[in-house]
Amino acid sequence: MLDVHPPHETVATWKAFFIHIATICVGLLIAVGLEQTVEAVHHHHQREQLLSSLDRDTRATLKDADISISEYYKRMQWDRIRIEQVQSALASHTALPPAAPQTLALVTVPADPAWEAAKAGGLIPLFSQDEIAAYSEIADVVGRARPRLEVARNAHVKLGDFEKRYQFVGVEATPGYRLESTADLQSYLDLLLTDQSALDGLRAMTAVVKGAEAAILDGERDHGRVEDREIAALKSLPK
Repeated sequence: MLDVHPPHETVATWKAFFIHIATICVGLLIAVGLEQTVEAVHHHHQREQLLSSLDRDTRATLKDADISISEYYKRMQWDRIRIEQVQSALASHTALPPAAPQTLALVTVPADPAWEAAKAGGLIPLFSQDEIAAYSEIADVVGRARPRLEVARNAHVKLGDFEKRYQFVGVEATPGYRLESTADLQSYLDLLLTDQSALDGLRAMTAVVKGAEAAILDGERDHGRVEDREIAALKSLPK
């Protein structure tokens, strides 16, 4: 708050009056300039902190995306083998063989907490228009990936619940499934296909997130080029 004090002596002439007014104006300009300088330094410091936080988020998301894409692919491969086994059992009316063991790794939900914090704190104007466009694209693809994760999680839970109904341990402690009827095998097949499809969609969306984050980490801020990297990452996925 700027405080302007009245003159200590009586202003007797116009010259003294104008000198006093000029002194006040100069003082106000200096005070406003100092205030704006302090604010600019503060905003610069905030921007540097935000950019550092965004960089950490980007590196963490890229690491998590690599792990997740690999895990989704392993689970899809397991589903593919199991689907073939169920289809063979249905076609030949033979017993379903035991399933191969699964090792599930921990996967995380894509997130961009620093950008969300910047939005919540009204700090988006600290960024350039290109930066806003690029980081908004990240927020968009992350937002689209989260529902895919939920779909995949639900499909996997339903598949697991179904398997538990039939699971038993044989003489040699090998898991097997008492799936004998055509209806049960068909239900199992449908669940496997749904799980595989959900994993495929999630893996694709995670690759898009990875492509966008990799572009940001490389210094790309053009929205179109970020999208090009997303497409390239998607196309690079093994079939």
